[in-house]
Amino acid sequence: MKFNILFFLFLISLIVKAQTTDKDKNAFHLEVYAQTEASKKIYLGSYSEGNIYKLDSTIISSQGKAVFSNKEAYPEGQYIVYINSDLKFQILLGHDQNDIKIFVNSSDVTQSTINGSRDTEIYWDYLRHCEDKILNYSDLLNKLDDMDQTNIEDIAKIQTQLSDMETALDQYQKAQIDLHKGTWFSAWLKGTNSVDIPPISQDKNSSEQSDYNRKYLKIHYFDNIDLTDPRFWHTSYFSSYLDDYISNIVEQEPDSLAHAASLLVEKTKDNDYCYQKMLSHYVNWSLKSKLMGMENVWMLLYENYIKDKNLSWIDNREYASLDSLYTISENCRIGIKAHNLELDKLEGGKISTNNIDAKYTLLYFYSPACKHCVEEITRLQEKIFNQFKNNGLIIVGINIDSNIDNWKSFVHKMNMKDWVNCSDSNFKSKFWMYYDTSFTPAIYLLDKDKKIVAKKIDSSNLEKVLSYYLK
Repeated sequence: MKFNILFFLFLISLIVKAQTTDKDKNAFHLEVYAQTEASKKIYLGSYSEGNIYKLDSTIISSQGKAVFSNKEAYPEGQYIVYINSDLKFQILLGHDQNDIKIFVNSSDVTQSTINGSRDTEIYWDYLRHCEDKILNYSDLLNKLDDMDQTNIEDIAKIQTQLSDMETALDQYQKAQIDLHKGTWFSAWLKGTNSVDIPPISQDKNSSEQSDYNRKYLKIHYFDNIDLTDPRFWHTSYFSSYLDDYISNIVEQEPDSLAHAASLLVEKTKDNDYCYQKMLSHYVNWSLKSKLMGMENVWMLLYENYIKDKNLSWIDNREYASLDSLYTISENCRIGIKAHNLELDKLEGGKISTNNIDAKYTLLYFYSPACKHCVEEITRLQEKIFNQFKNNGLIIVGINIDSNIDNWKSFVHKMNMKDWVNCSDSNFKSKFWMYYDTSFTPAIYLLDKDKKIVAKKIDSSNLEKVLSYYLK
Protein backbone atom coordinates (compact mmCIF):
# COMPACT_ATOMS: atom_id res chain seq x y z
CA MET A 1 0.00 0.00 0.00
CA LYS A 2 1.42 3.36 -0.99
CA PHE A 3 2.24 5.91 1.69
CA ASN A 4 -0.77 8.07 2.52
CA ILE A 5 0.63 11.45 1.44
CA LEU A 6 -2.54 13.51 1.87
CA PHE A 7 -3.20 12.14 5.33
CA PHE A 8 0.35 12.97 6.36
CA LEU A 9 0.12 16.53 5.05
CA PHE A 10 -3.04 17.01 7.10
CA LEU A 11 -1.17 16.11 10.30
CA ILE A 12 2.34 17.45 9.70
CA SER A 13 2.41 20.34 12.19
CA LEU A 14 4.28 18.62 15.10
CA ILE A 15 7.25 17.01 16.97
CA VAL A 16 8.19 15.63 20.49
CA LYS A 17 10.02 14.07 23.52
CA ALA A 18 8.65 12.27 26.61
CA GLN A 19 8.98 11.42 30.31
CA THR A 20 6.70 10.47 33.24
CA THR A 21 6.36 11.48 36.90
CA ASP A 22 4.76 10.07 40.01
CA LYS A 23 1.59 12.16 39.77
CA ASP A 24 -1.85 10.56 39.93
CA LYS A 25 -1.77 8.03 37.11
CA ASN A 26 -5.53 8.12 36.75
CA ALA A 27 -5.67 11.87 36.09
CA PHE A 28 -5.05 14.07 33.08
CA HIS A 29 -2.60 16.95 33.35
CA LEU A 30 -1.21 18.95 30.43
CA GLU A 31 0.95 22.07 30.58
CA VAL A 32 1.60 24.13 27.46
CA TYR A 33 4.45 26.64 27.38
CA ALA A 34 4.04 29.27 24.65
CA GLN A 35 5.76 32.52 25.65
CA THR A 36 4.97 34.34 22.40
CA GLU A 37 1.26 33.50 22.74
CA ALA A 38 0.74 35.00 26.19
CA SER A 39 -2.85 36.06 27.00
CA LYS A 40 -4.29 34.15 24.04
CA LYS A 41 -6.95 31.47 24.31
CA ILE A 42 -5.95 27.82 23.89
CA TYR A 43 -8.22 24.81 23.34
CA LEU A 44 -8.07 21.09 23.99
CA GLY A 45 -10.24 19.11 21.58
CA SER A 46 -11.22 15.50 21.01
CA TYR A 47 -12.31 13.61 17.91
CA SER A 48 -15.63 11.80 17.71
CA GLU A 49 -17.71 10.71 14.71
CA GLY A 50 -15.43 12.66 12.39
CA ASN A 51 -15.84 15.95 14.28
CA ILE A 52 -13.72 17.91 16.73
CA TYR A 53 -15.31 18.69 20.09
CA LYS A 54 -13.98 21.15 22.62
CA LEU A 55 -13.05 19.41 25.86
CA ASP A 56 -11.58 22.43 27.60
CA SER A 57 -10.18 25.89 27.03
CA THR A 58 -8.12 28.34 29.01
CA ILE A 59 -6.07 31.52 28.68
CA ILE A 60 -2.30 31.37 28.33
CA SER A 61 -0.87 33.32 31.27
CA SER A 62 1.28 36.41 30.95
CA GLN A 63 4.23 34.11 31.65
CA GLY A 64 3.24 31.98 28.62
CA LYS A 65 1.84 28.95 30.47
CA ALA A 66 -1.49 27.19 30.10
CA VAL A 67 -2.73 24.26 32.17
CA PHE A 68 -5.38 21.65 31.37
CA SER A 69 -6.30 19.18 34.08
CA ASN A 70 -8.99 16.61 34.72
CA LYS A 71 -9.49 14.33 37.72
CA GLU A 72 -9.83 11.35 35.40
CA ALA A 73 -7.78 10.39 32.37
CA TYR A 74 -9.46 10.96 29.03
CA PRO A 75 -10.30 7.98 26.81
CA GLU A 76 -7.24 6.96 24.88
CA GLY A 77 -7.22 8.28 21.33
CA GLN A 78 -6.21 11.22 19.15
CA TYR A 79 -6.61 14.77 20.45
CA ILE A 80 -5.75 18.28 19.34
CA VAL A 81 -4.25 21.27 21.14
CA TYR A 82 -5.19 24.43 19.28
CA ILE A 83 -3.96 28.00 19.66
CA ASN A 84 -4.52 29.19 16.10
CA SER A 85 -4.44 27.77 12.57
CA ASP A 86 -0.63 27.94 12.54
CA LEU A 87 -0.16 26.56 16.05
CA LYS A 88 -2.07 23.31 16.45
CA PHE A 89 -0.78 19.99 17.68
CA GLN A 90 -2.13 16.51 17.18
CA ILE A 91 -1.41 14.31 20.20
CA LEU A 92 -1.95 10.60 20.81
CA LEU A 93 -3.12 10.01 24.36
CA GLY A 94 -2.32 6.59 25.75
CA HIS A 95 -2.40 5.51 29.38
CA ASP A 96 0.30 8.08 30.35
CA GLN A 97 -1.62 11.35 30.65
CA ASN A 98 -0.84 12.67 34.10
CA ASP A 99 2.22 14.81 33.38
CA ILE A 100 2.41 16.08 29.80
CA LYS A 101 4.31 19.22 28.79
CA ILE A 102 4.33 20.87 25.37
CA PHE A 103 6.95 23.49 24.57
CA VAL A 104 5.76 25.59 21.65
CA ASN A 105 8.17 27.02 19.11
CA SER A 106 5.96 29.59 17.38
CA SER A 107 8.63 30.54 14.80
CA ASP A 108 8.96 26.91 13.64
CA VAL A 109 6.17 24.70 14.89
CA THR A 110 8.02 21.57 13.80
CA GLN A 111 10.63 22.33 16.44
CA SER A 112 8.07 22.24 19.24
CA THR A 113 8.61 19.42 21.74
CA ILE A 114 6.59 17.34 24.16
CA ASN A 115 7.35 15.45 27.36
CA GLY A 116 5.20 12.90 29.15
CA SER A 117 3.30 11.23 26.30
CA ARG A 118 5.26 8.32 24.88
CA ASP A 119 2.90 7.68 21.95
CA THR A 120 3.01 11.32 20.90
CA GLU A 121 6.79 11.37 21.26
CA ILE A 122 7.11 8.48 18.80
CA TYR A 123 4.51 10.05 16.54
CA TRP A 124 6.25 13.43 16.34
CA ASP A 125 9.65 11.78 15.81
CA TYR A 126 8.10 9.85 12.95
CA LEU A 127 6.71 13.05 11.41
CA ARG A 128 10.05 14.80 11.79
CA HIS A 129 11.78 11.99 9.91
CA CYS A 130 9.23 12.17 7.07
CA GLU A 131 8.83 15.92 6.83
CA ASP A 132 11.62 16.77 4.36
CA LYS A 133 10.77 13.77 2.20
CA ILE A 134 7.12 14.82 2.05
CA LEU A 135 8.05 18.37 1.11
CA ASN A 136 10.34 17.07 -1.64
CA TYR A 137 7.52 14.83 -2.84
CA SER A 138 5.16 17.82 -3.01
CA ASP A 139 7.74 19.88 -4.89
CA LEU A 140 8.07 17.12 -7.48
CA LEU A 141 4.31 16.92 -7.84
CA ASN A 142 4.14 20.66 -8.48
CA LYS A 143 6.99 20.41 -10.96
CA LEU A 144 5.18 17.62 -12.77
CA ASP A 145 2.00 19.71 -12.98
CA ASP A 146 3.91 22.61 -14.53
CA MET A 147 5.81 20.55 -17.10
CA ASP A 148 5.21 20.54 -20.83
CA GLN A 149 3.20 17.36 -21.34
CA THR A 150 5.06 16.64 -24.57
CA ASN A 151 8.29 16.22 -22.61
CA ILE A 152 7.67 12.51 -22.14
CA GLU A 153 11.20 11.57 -21.06
CA ASP A 154 11.43 14.11 -18.20
CA ILE A 155 7.89 13.31 -17.09
CA ALA A 156 8.80 9.62 -16.87
CA LYS A 157 11.89 10.46 -14.75
CA ILE A 158 9.83 12.46 -12.25
CA GLN A 159 7.16 9.78 -12.10
CA THR A 160 9.88 7.23 -11.31
CA GLN A 161 11.25 9.48 -8.56
CA LEU A 162 7.77 9.89 -7.09
CA SER A 163 7.21 6.14 -7.16
CA ASP A 164 10.58 5.52 -5.46
CA MET A 165 9.70 8.07 -2.76
CA GLU A 166 6.34 6.45 -2.14
CA THR A 167 7.97 3.05 -1.82
CA ALA A 168 10.62 4.34 0.60
CA LEU A 169 8.05 6.13 2.76
CA ASP A 170 5.80 3.10 2.69
CA GLN A 171 8.64 0.85 3.82
CA TYR A 172 9.64 3.28 6.57
CA GLN A 173 6.07 3.47 7.79
CA LYS A 174 5.72 -0.30 7.96
CA ALA A 175 9.07 -0.53 9.76
CA GLN A 176 7.85 1.98 12.37
CA ILE A 177 4.62 0.05 12.84
CA ASP A 178 6.60 -3.14 13.49
CA LEU A 179 9.24 -1.42 15.64
CA HIS A 180 6.65 0.06 17.98
CA LYS A 181 4.21 -2.84 17.88
CA GLY A 182 1.97 -2.85 20.94
CA THR A 183 1.85 0.94 21.26
CA TRP A 184 -1.13 3.15 20.48
CA PHE A 185 1.05 4.95 17.93
CA SER A 186 1.63 1.71 16.02
CA ALA A 187 -2.08 0.82 15.97
CA TRP A 188 -3.04 4.38 15.01
CA LEU A 189 -0.49 4.59 12.18
CA LYS A 190 -1.43 1.17 10.81
CA GLY A 191 -5.06 2.24 10.86
CA THR A 192 -4.33 5.21 8.56
CA ASN A 193 -3.40 2.79 5.77
CA SER A 194 -5.82 1.14 3.41
CA VAL A 195 -5.15 -2.54 2.90
CA ASP A 196 -2.85 -3.92 0.22
CA ILE A 197 -4.83 -5.56 -2.58
CA PRO A 198 -3.10 -8.64 -4.03
CA PRO A 199 -2.55 -8.33 -7.79
CA ILE A 200 -4.53 -10.52 -10.15
CA SER A 201 -3.37 -11.91 -13.49
CA GLN A 202 -2.23 -9.32 -16.02
CA ASP A 203 -4.69 -10.45 -18.67
CA LYS A 204 -7.57 -8.91 -16.69
CA ASN A 205 -9.01 -5.71 -18.12
CA SER A 206 -9.54 -2.56 -16.03
CA SER A 207 -13.20 -3.37 -15.40
CA GLU A 208 -12.36 -6.84 -14.10
CA GLN A 209 -9.57 -5.43 -11.93
CA SER A 210 -11.91 -2.80 -10.50
CA ASP A 211 -14.55 -5.41 -9.72
CA TYR A 212 -11.93 -7.63 -8.06
CA ASN A 213 -10.64 -4.70 -5.98
CA ARG A 214 -14.11 -3.83 -4.74
CA LYS A 215 -14.92 -7.43 -3.80
CA TYR A 216 -11.59 -7.78 -1.98
CA LEU A 217 -12.06 -4.53 -0.10
CA LYS A 218 -15.59 -5.49 0.89
CA ILE A 219 -14.06 -8.36 2.90
CA HIS A 220 -10.72 -6.85 3.96
CA TYR A 221 -11.38 -3.10 4.21
CA PHE A 222 -10.82 -3.03 7.99
CA ASP A 223 -7.92 -5.49 8.17
CA ASN A 224 -5.63 -2.76 9.52
CA ILE A 225 -8.01 -1.75 12.29
CA ASP A 226 -9.10 -3.71 15.35
CA LEU A 227 -12.83 -3.02 15.42
CA THR A 228 -12.93 -3.91 19.13
CA ASP A 229 -10.38 -1.19 20.01
CA PRO A 230 -12.27 1.83 21.47
CA ARG A 231 -9.39 4.20 20.72
CA PHE A 232 -10.24 4.34 17.01
CA TRP A 233 -13.56 6.03 17.80
CA HIS A 234 -11.47 8.97 19.08
CA THR A 235 -9.46 9.55 15.88
CA SER A 236 -9.76 11.95 12.98
CA TYR A 237 -10.18 9.22 10.37
CA PHE A 238 -12.18 6.22 11.60
CA SER A 239 -15.65 7.65 11.11
CA SER A 240 -14.83 8.65 7.52
CA TYR A 241 -13.67 5.07 6.87
CA LEU A 242 -17.03 3.75 8.04
CA ASP A 243 -18.82 6.13 5.70
CA ASP A 244 -16.51 5.38 2.77
CA TYR A 245 -16.97 1.65 3.24
CA ILE A 246 -20.75 1.77 3.25
CA SER A 247 -21.01 4.40 0.49
CA ASN A 248 -18.30 3.31 -1.95
CA ILE A 249 -17.35 -0.31 -1.30
CA VAL A 250 -20.66 -2.05 -0.59
CA GLU A 251 -23.20 -2.50 -3.40
CA GLN A 252 -25.62 0.41 -3.25
CA GLU A 253 -28.82 -1.53 -2.79
CA PRO A 254 -30.74 -1.72 0.48
CA ASP A 255 -30.29 -5.38 1.42
CA SER A 256 -26.52 -5.36 0.71
CA LEU A 257 -26.06 -2.20 2.77
CA ALA A 258 -28.10 -3.63 5.62
CA HIS A 259 -26.12 -6.88 5.61
CA ALA A 260 -22.76 -5.05 5.51
CA ALA A 261 -23.67 -2.78 8.43
CA SER A 262 -24.91 -5.75 10.44
CA LEU A 263 -21.64 -7.64 9.87
CA LEU A 264 -19.61 -4.67 11.14
CA VAL A 265 -21.75 -4.46 14.26
CA GLU A 266 -21.30 -8.19 14.80
CA LYS A 267 -17.51 -7.79 14.71
CA THR A 268 -17.59 -5.33 17.63
CA LYS A 269 -19.54 -7.47 20.08
CA ASP A 270 -16.46 -8.36 22.15
CA ASN A 271 -16.23 -4.74 23.33
CA ASP A 272 -19.30 -3.06 24.77
CA TYR A 273 -18.16 0.47 23.91
CA CYS A 274 -17.34 -0.35 20.28
CA TYR A 275 -20.55 -2.36 19.96
CA GLN A 276 -22.63 0.58 21.15
CA LYS A 277 -20.77 3.05 18.93
CA MET A 278 -20.94 0.92 15.77
CA LEU A 279 -24.60 0.07 16.24
CA SER A 280 -25.51 3.69 16.97
CA HIS A 281 -23.43 4.94 14.04
CA TYR A 282 -25.24 2.90 11.41
CA VAL A 283 -28.69 3.20 12.94
CA ASN A 284 -28.36 6.99 13.02
CA TRP A 285 -26.78 7.11 9.56
CA SER A 286 -29.61 5.16 7.96
CA LEU A 287 -32.33 7.02 9.87
CA LYS A 288 -30.97 10.35 8.64
CA SER A 289 -30.34 9.21 5.08
CA LYS A 290 -32.47 10.69 2.32
CA LEU A 291 -31.74 7.72 0.06
CA MET A 292 -34.64 5.45 -0.75
CA GLY A 293 -34.58 2.11 1.02
CA MET A 294 -32.21 3.08 3.83
CA GLU A 295 -34.80 1.99 6.38
CA ASN A 296 -33.70 -1.55 5.47
CA VAL A 297 -30.40 -0.84 7.23
CA TRP A 298 -31.70 0.38 10.57
CA MET A 299 -34.60 -2.08 10.53
CA LEU A 300 -32.26 -5.07 10.18
CA LEU A 301 -30.04 -3.66 12.95
CA TYR A 302 -33.13 -3.13 15.07
CA GLU A 303 -34.25 -6.73 14.51
CA ASN A 304 -30.81 -8.23 15.16
CA TYR A 305 -29.45 -6.09 17.97
CA ILE A 306 -32.05 -3.81 19.57
CA LYS A 307 -35.56 -5.26 19.64
CA ASP A 308 -36.34 -6.94 22.99
CA LYS A 309 -32.66 -6.59 24.04
CA ASN A 310 -33.22 -3.95 26.78
CA LEU A 311 -29.95 -2.16 26.02
CA SER A 312 -29.02 0.12 28.91
CA TRP A 313 -27.91 2.97 26.66
CA ILE A 314 -31.27 3.19 24.83
CA ASP A 315 -33.95 4.75 27.03
CA ASN A 316 -37.68 3.98 26.97
CA ARG A 317 -38.50 7.00 24.84
CA GLU A 318 -35.96 5.98 22.18
CA TYR A 319 -37.19 2.38 22.26
CA ALA A 320 -40.76 3.58 21.76
CA SER A 321 -39.75 5.81 18.86
CA LEU A 322 -37.83 3.04 17.09
CA ASP A 323 -40.60 0.54 17.70
CA SER A 324 -43.16 2.92 16.23
CA LEU A 325 -41.04 3.57 13.14
CA TYR A 326 -40.43 -0.15 12.75
CA THR A 327 -44.15 -0.97 12.97
CA ILE A 328 -44.92 1.55 10.23
CA SER A 329 -42.31 0.22 7.82
CA GLU A 330 -41.91 -3.49 8.55
CA ASN A 331 -44.47 -4.60 5.93
CA CYS A 332 -43.55 -2.13 3.20
CA ARG A 333 -39.78 -2.02 3.07
CA ILE A 334 -38.06 -2.20 -0.30
CA GLY A 335 -37.32 -5.72 -1.48
CA ILE A 336 -40.22 -7.57 0.16
CA LYS A 337 -43.40 -8.72 -1.53
CA ALA A 338 -46.15 -6.13 -1.23
CA HIS A 339 -49.21 -7.05 0.81
CA ASN A 340 -52.24 -7.84 -1.35
CA LEU A 341 -55.18 -5.48 -0.99
CA GLU A 342 -58.80 -6.37 -1.82
CA LEU A 343 -60.35 -3.12 -3.03
CA ASP A 344 -63.57 -1.82 -4.59
CA LYS A 345 -63.28 -0.79 -8.23
CA LEU A 346 -64.83 2.45 -9.47
CA GLU A 347 -66.96 0.63 -12.07
CA GLY A 348 -68.05 -2.01 -9.53
CA GLY A 349 -66.66 -5.31 -8.36
CA LYS A 350 -63.43 -6.13 -6.55
CA ILE A 351 -59.78 -6.19 -7.47
CA SER A 352 -56.73 -7.78 -5.84
CA THR A 353 -53.64 -5.59 -6.24
CA ASN A 354 -51.24 -8.52 -6.38
CA ASN A 355 -53.22 -10.17 -9.18
CA ILE A 356 -52.73 -7.27 -11.57
CA ASP A 357 -50.77 -8.47 -14.59
CA ALA A 358 -48.16 -5.80 -15.30
CA LYS A 359 -44.40 -5.40 -15.58
CA TYR A 360 -44.66 -2.62 -13.01
CA THR A 361 -47.60 -1.64 -10.84
CA LEU A 362 -47.73 1.80 -9.24
CA LEU A 363 -49.87 1.98 -6.09
CA TYR A 364 -50.89 5.60 -5.56
CA PHE A 365 -52.60 6.27 -2.22
CA TYR A 366 -54.30 9.65 -2.18
CA SER A 367 -57.06 11.79 -0.76
CA PRO A 368 -59.17 14.06 -2.98
CA ALA A 369 -58.87 16.70 -0.25
CA CYS A 370 -55.06 16.66 -0.43
CA LYS A 371 -53.79 19.59 -2.52
CA HIS A 372 -50.38 18.00 -3.10
CA CYS A 373 -52.11 14.78 -4.22
CA VAL A 374 -53.94 16.75 -6.91
CA GLU A 375 -50.72 18.35 -8.14
CA GLU A 376 -48.90 15.03 -8.20
CA ILE A 377 -51.72 13.25 -10.08
CA THR A 378 -51.38 15.79 -12.89
CA ARG A 379 -47.64 15.18 -13.07
CA LEU A 380 -48.10 11.41 -12.91
CA GLN A 381 -50.60 11.53 -15.74
CA GLU A 382 -48.45 13.72 -18.00
CA LYS A 383 -44.89 12.64 -17.16
CA ILE A 384 -45.32 9.02 -16.06
CA PHE A 385 -48.45 7.31 -17.29
CA ASN A 386 -48.49 8.76 -20.80
CA GLN A 387 -44.82 7.92 -21.18
CA PHE A 388 -44.75 4.38 -19.78
CA LYS A 389 -48.26 2.94 -20.21
CA ASN A 390 -47.23 1.15 -23.40
CA ASN A 391 -44.11 -0.25 -21.70
CA GLY A 392 -45.96 -2.29 -19.10
CA LEU A 393 -46.87 0.22 -16.38
CA ILE A 394 -50.27 0.22 -14.67
CA ILE A 395 -51.22 2.88 -12.13
CA VAL A 396 -53.60 1.88 -9.36
CA GLY A 397 -55.17 4.96 -7.80
CA ILE A 398 -56.31 4.13 -4.26
CA ASN A 399 -58.66 6.59 -2.61
CA ILE A 400 -58.27 6.51 1.19
CA ASP A 401 -61.27 8.74 2.01
CA SER A 402 -64.72 7.39 2.87
CA ASN A 403 -66.88 9.71 0.72
CA ILE A 404 -67.63 7.69 -2.44
CA ASP A 405 -69.42 10.49 -4.31
CA ASN A 406 -66.49 12.86 -3.85
CA TRP A 407 -64.13 10.15 -5.05
CA LYS A 408 -66.09 9.45 -8.25
CA SER A 409 -66.31 13.16 -9.06
CA PHE A 410 -62.59 13.55 -8.38
CA VAL A 411 -61.60 10.71 -10.75
CA HIS A 412 -63.68 12.25 -13.53
CA LYS A 413 -62.36 15.75 -12.86
CA MET A 414 -58.70 14.59 -12.88
CA ASN A 415 -59.14 12.52 -16.07
CA MET A 416 -57.89 9.33 -14.39
CA LYS A 417 -60.07 7.11 -16.60
CA ASP A 418 -57.16 4.94 -17.80
CA TRP A 419 -55.98 4.22 -14.28
CA VAL A 420 -57.23 1.32 -12.18
CA ASN A 421 -59.33 3.36 -9.76
CA CYS A 422 -60.03 1.76 -6.39
CA SER A 423 -61.29 2.64 -2.95
CA ASP A 424 -61.78 1.07 0.45
CA SER A 425 -64.52 3.23 1.92
CA ASN A 426 -65.24 0.72 4.67
CA PHE A 427 -61.54 0.27 5.46
CA LYS A 428 -61.79 -3.51 5.34
CA SER A 429 -58.38 -4.02 3.73
CA LYS A 430 -56.57 -2.25 6.61
CA PHE A 431 -54.18 -0.81 4.04
CA TRP A 432 -52.58 1.46 6.65
CA MET A 433 -51.19 -1.60 8.45
CA TYR A 434 -49.24 -2.71 5.38
CA TYR A 435 -48.40 0.58 3.66
CA ASP A 436 -47.22 3.79 5.26
CA THR A 437 -49.96 6.24 4.32
CA SER A 438 -49.37 8.63 7.21
CA PHE A 439 -48.52 11.22 4.54
CA THR A 440 -50.26 11.52 1.21
CA PRO A 441 -49.69 10.95 -1.55
CA ALA A 442 -47.98 7.65 -0.78
CA ILE A 443 -46.36 5.93 -3.77
CA TYR A 444 -45.22 2.32 -4.02
CA LEU A 445 -43.74 0.85 -7.21
CA LEU A 446 -44.02 -2.95 -7.53
CA ASP A 447 -42.28 -5.19 -10.07
CA LYS A 448 -43.98 -8.05 -11.95
CA ASP A 449 -43.59 -10.30 -8.88
CA LYS A 450 -45.15 -7.58 -6.74
CA LYS A 451 -41.95 -6.86 -4.83
CA ILE A 452 -41.53 -3.25 -3.71
CA VAL A 453 -38.76 -1.64 -5.76
CA ALA A 454 -39.41 2.03 -4.92
CA LYS A 455 -41.43 4.00 -2.39
CA LYS A 456 -42.01 7.53 -1.09
CA ILE A 457 -40.76 8.93 -4.38
CA ASP A 458 -41.88 11.99 -6.35
CA SER A 459 -42.75 11.97 -10.05
CA SER A 460 -39.36 13.35 -11.12
CA ASN A 461 -37.38 10.57 -9.46
CA LEU A 462 -40.03 8.01 -10.38
CA GLU A 463 -39.45 8.90 -14.04
CA LYS A 464 -35.74 8.12 -13.62
CA VAL A 465 -36.49 4.77 -11.96
CA LEU A 466 -38.96 3.70 -14.63
CA SER A 467 -36.65 4.87 -17.42
CA TYR A 468 -34.02 2.55 -15.96
CA TYR A 469 -36.34 -0.43 -15.67
CA LEU A 470 -38.61 -0.04 -18.71
CA LYS A 471 -36.50 1.53 -21.44
